[in-house]
Amino acid sequence: MKLIKLMKKQTEQLKKIDLSYMDITKKSITCPVCNEDNNSIVASGISRGGIDLTYVICHKCTHIYMKYVPSNLAYTKFYESGDYRRLTGEHNDTKGIIEDPSKFSVKYSHGVRLYEQYLKGILAKGDVVFDFGCGDGAWLYGLRLISECDIDGNEPSLSDLEFIRTKMGVKIFEGLIEDCAEEIKKKYKGKVKLTIVSGSLQHMLDPMKCLSLAYEILSNDGYLYICNKNIFVHYISPKSPYPRKFAALRTVDHPHYFHEDSYRYMVEKSGFEIISFNNKSSVRAEHMEIFAKKILVGKNPNNLTGYNKILKKIRFQELKVSIYWSLPLRAYRWVKRKFLYNK
Repeated sequence: MKLIKLMKKQTEQLKKIDLSYMDITKKSITCPVCNEDNNSIVASGISRGGIDLTYVICHKCTHIYMKYVPSNLAYTKFYESGDYRRLTGEHNDTKGIIEDPSKFSVKYSHGVRLYEQYLKGILAKGDVVFDFGCGDGAWLYGLRLISECDIDGNEPSLSDLEFIRTKMGVKIFEGLIEDCAEEIKKKYKGKVKLTIVSGSLQHMLDPMKCLSLAYEILSNDGYLYICNKNIFVHYISPKSPYPRKFAALRTVDHPHYFHEDSYRYMVEKSGFEIISFNNKSSVRAEHMEIFAKKILVGKNPNNLTGYNKILKKIRFQELKVSIYWSLPLRAYRWVKRKFLYNK
């Protein structure tokens, strides 16, 4: 009964969101990873939030992206106004953490686990860590707690900016990465030990700009950690915690979706050597993660699987995904979060 009430509440919440300001600013783009304009449609139609969206797969690099994208200004309003929170649900809101501080300890444990798994002997007191799209800053808080590193980041959400300033005494960069990149580079070029892109790369209009900026601000012995969900592990799979067809993934806050081939390609193309790849992260559950180091000599990215094979795999996986399998797993996940992990 509680699950039904929650789903009803979320449905009513979505009906109240007016995202027409995003719809009217949409424009066609080429592939944001390789700039090619040869692609095939993966899914098209009305999305969560009521906007008509089309996702395509690039024939060259196999990146999956939103073909007609709202403007930077529209996305700025989307995040600053709180419409993103209203679209994705209250579980992402800092108000919940303020009301129940125990929830924050669960979140900053991600940063602690990141240190324990990858950063022992690397990250030291006084080293700078920069988190792109850092949300409420929990990862930065955890890393500073365990290593006494210096922390910074960027975030477009005004409520998160204020939370970080109050909780951690740090004034981070305000706005989309596409808009504050030059300021960040001016302050940190060659000075950062670790850059983090945790669950935020799929939200960015220009993900390669973020990875290129990460490369520029890192010291020559610097490292990159990124994690995002793999469509073939987290989404389009009967074994995932929330199985569904790609059409159900259409949402304006996700201009991009990733799979292992394109994910590796993006990192290597940006000037990094991959040290570790993991499809099921133990740092952040159900995420695909890469830990990489900056290299000074260019390295050609690994060969990619043909786009047609990736597209066929999507269609094949969709046939396996049934809403009848999805609903009980969604209910199970909600119960687990509510009563076991208190999330």
